[in-house]
Amino acid sequence: MFAQKLYCLNKRLPRGGVYLSGVVEKFKAVIPDDGILKRLNANEGASCMRIKRFTYSEIVFD
Repeated sequence: MFAQKLYCLNKRLPRGGVYLSGVVEKFKAVIPDDGILKRLNANEGASCMRIKRFTYSEIVFD
Protein backbone atom coordinates (compact mmCIF):
# COMPACT_ATOMS: atom_id res chain seq x y z
CA MET A 1 0.00 0.00 0.00
CA PHE A 2 2.69 2.46 0.99
CA ALA A 3 6.35 2.44 1.82
CA GLN A 4 8.14 4.24 4.61
CA LYS A 5 11.68 4.06 5.86
CA LEU A 6 12.62 3.87 9.51
CA TYR A 7 16.23 4.19 10.54
CA CYS A 8 17.63 2.28 13.47
CA LEU A 9 18.82 4.56 16.26
CA ASN A 10 20.00 1.74 18.46
CA LYS A 11 22.19 -0.98 17.00
CA ARG A 12 21.57 -3.26 19.97
CA LEU A 13 19.04 -6.04 19.50
CA PRO A 14 16.91 -6.09 22.65
CA ARG A 15 14.67 -9.05 23.34
CA GLY A 16 11.59 -8.86 21.09
CA GLY A 17 13.00 -6.73 18.31
CA VAL A 18 14.80 -3.58 17.26
CA TYR A 19 13.90 -0.18 18.61
CA LEU A 20 13.43 2.42 15.89
CA SER A 21 12.43 6.02 15.50
CA GLY A 22 10.69 7.49 12.48
CA VAL A 23 12.51 9.89 10.21
CA VAL A 24 9.56 12.17 9.52
CA GLU A 25 7.24 11.22 12.33
CA LYS A 26 8.66 11.25 15.83
CA PHE A 27 7.44 7.89 17.07
CA LYS A 28 9.17 4.86 18.50
CA ALA A 29 8.35 1.33 17.44
CA VAL A 30 9.31 -2.18 18.37
CA ILE A 31 9.77 -4.88 15.76
CA PRO A 32 9.08 -8.28 17.33
CA ASP A 33 10.37 -11.55 15.94
CA ASP A 34 7.13 -12.27 14.05
CA GLY A 35 7.82 -9.38 11.64
CA ILE A 36 4.87 -7.23 12.65
CA LEU A 37 5.71 -3.60 13.32
CA LYS A 38 3.68 -2.35 16.26
CA ARG A 39 3.51 1.42 16.10
CA LEU A 40 3.45 3.01 19.52
CA ASN A 41 1.49 6.25 19.47
CA ALA A 42 -0.61 7.37 22.42
CA ASN A 43 -2.79 9.59 20.24
CA GLU A 44 -3.67 7.00 17.61
CA GLY A 45 -3.23 3.82 19.60
CA ALA A 46 -1.30 0.83 18.33
CA SER A 47 -1.32 -0.06 14.66
CA CYS A 48 0.51 -2.93 12.97
CA MET A 49 2.31 -3.22 9.65
CA ARG A 50 4.00 -6.19 8.02
CA ILE A 51 7.76 -5.94 7.57
CA LYS A 52 8.77 -6.22 3.92
CA ARG A 53 12.55 -5.91 4.11
CA PHE A 54 14.90 -5.44 7.03
CA THR A 55 18.51 -4.39 7.32
CA TYR A 56 20.47 -2.98 10.25
CA SER A 57 20.36 0.48 8.71
CA GLU A 58 16.79 0.77 7.50
CA ILE A 59 13.41 -0.89 7.38
CA VAL A 60 10.98 -0.87 4.47
CA PHE A 61 7.45 -2.07 5.06
CA ASP A 62 4.09 -1.96 3.33
